[in-house]
Amino acid sequence: MIIKQFIKYQKVILILVFLLAFFHVGKSQTTPYSEEITIIAPYKPTISDAYRLTISPRIATSQMDKPAFSYTIQSTPFKINIQPKNIKPVSIIGEPLTKLHRNFIKAGFGNYRTPYIEFFAHSLRSKKRSLGVHLKHLSSGDLKNYPNSSQSDSEIDIISTKYLKNHDLHGDLFFKRNVVHHYGIDESFSENYDITKEFLKQRFITTGADVGFSSRYLQSSKLNHNLNFKYYYLFDMFKSSEHNVNIKADMNHDVKIFKVIKKQNLGFDTQLDLYRNKDTLSTNTGSVLTFKPYFSTSFNEYSFFVGIKTSIQLDSISKAHFYPLAEVKLSIIPEIFKAWLGFSGEIYKNNTRSFSTENPFIISTIPLEYTNNTFKLYGGVSSRIGKFIDVKLSLDGSTINNLPLFVNDTSTQQNRDLYNQFTVVYDAAKLFHGKAEVIFQDAGKYSFIVSAELFKYDVEAEVEAWHKPLYNISFMGQYNIQDKFIIDGGFVLFGKSYARTFQDGKVIPKQLDGFIDINLALEYRYSQQLSGFINLNNIANVEYFRWNNYASQRFNLLIGVMYSF
Repeated sequence: MIIKQFIKYQKVILILVFLLAFFHVGKSQTTPYSEEITIIAPYKPTISDAYRLTISPRIATSQMDKPAFSYTIQSTPFKINIQPKNIKPVSIIGEPLTKLHRNFIKAGFGNYRTPYIEFFAHSLRSKKRSLGVHLKHLSSGDLKNYPNSSQSDSEIDIISTKYLKNHDLHGDLFFKRNVVHHYGIDESFSENYDITKEFLKQRFITTGADVGFSSRYLQSSKLNHNLNFKYYYLFDMFKSSEHNVNIKADMNHDVKIFKVIKKQNLGFDTQLDLYRNKDTLSTNTGSVLTFKPYFSTSFNEYSFFVGIKTSIQLDSISKAHFYPLAEVKLSIIPEIFKAWLGFSGEIYKNNTRSFSTENPFIISTIPLEYTNNTFKLYGGVSSRIGKFIDVKLSLDGSTINNLPLFVNDTSTQQNRDLYNQFTVVYDAAKLFHGKAEVIFQDAGKYSFIVSAELFKYDVEAEVEAWHKPLYNISFMGQYNIQDKFIIDGGFVLFGKSYARTFQDGKVIPKQLDGFIDINLALEYRYSQQLSGFINLNNIANVEYFRWNNYASQRFNLLIGVMYSF
């Protein structure tokens, strides 16, 4: 119904809407009302006074109580099994190992009818053991104007070492045969004595063993120890013999006695040196038993060593000797300049082996006494100059009872006539000794060592310190030319010494002039295995006398080859 009425009157409604819209648009387009006002007076603006509020702002706070919590944790262990994987080690490529040869032989021949041969055999690299053999023979013929002066040296050594986990076990078996002739006589005596080779000949044979057991712990908490046993038996052509047993034990351990010092070591050394000697005149036994407790420490640039040595002389009469020991070292410039000062003392029994090694022209019935170095004061400095030069200077002074001195033997009519054998006399002495040493090394290309020693003896009963040179100077050098030519050279310069002679029953010192012995060795390496060599000895061709009446060989030459296989 409503819809029908709307349709009926929709024309009237549209007309009314149109009229209303027209009326509204016409009213909005008429001009607005406006009025003009004129003010006749200066304009003075004013601002009202401002007043500060007296009310302070406040923040309303409310107090809150902390809640109290109560809780417990129940721990439950969780087992974890870690199985680390194997890590492959890093491989480092280094320099290849030098090829080793098991055997080495050196042989040659020289004037004075001098054959020479030396042989070495040794096991190769091993972490378990090493074994080596050494053979040597060197002999020489007669000197001109001297009867039967030939001599020879032969030796055999078998050396072995067993490497254990923390120890080394080593052994050495040796045999030595040394032959000389007492040629220091004038041939005019041949009218009274049958001077043949057998008449002048002397032979020393020494055989023995050296066994040792030593620790090599890396931990400082372990007890370091070294045990050593030595034995030798020596005999000659005239029914003279010597047995020696030497037993030595060393032990030391790091300790903590003083809290402010980090490195401290306490040790104890003991040694038994036992001799049994027999000759045509007597048989005797003597020994020295030594105990030496000591303490050493170091801190910063200082090092100290203190101890006391007790040596008991076991003979027909036992006697104890005490020697205080002390040494201080100062590192003034680390690794560059060092100094030391100390004092010590010792007693030892003289023996045939040491005498015959120094002077093989001794008699078979030589007296063997104890030498007592009652007090020795020593000191020195060492320095490194640059990268290649090391210098060492040392001085020491000693007070000695029974210093052995070699003199020509006159105990028999034959020895008085021939004057060709030596014995020993003992005297109290004061000794001043100085030594200087310079070492230069340059990575194997060239090197040299210069050494000079000065001796000043003040003997009590004898006129001179017989056969003791006033000084000796030595030089040894090597020059390597591209590992193809090796040049070795050197010299030994001895100062004058004195021999004891008699005239009308009085002692007359006989001066033995100083001498120089210059040597040179040349080696040519044809390959790594084969080389040739030439040794030139006493190049100055000087006849000198180390022992009274015993002239040395003049210029001698030895030429030979070396081969490794």
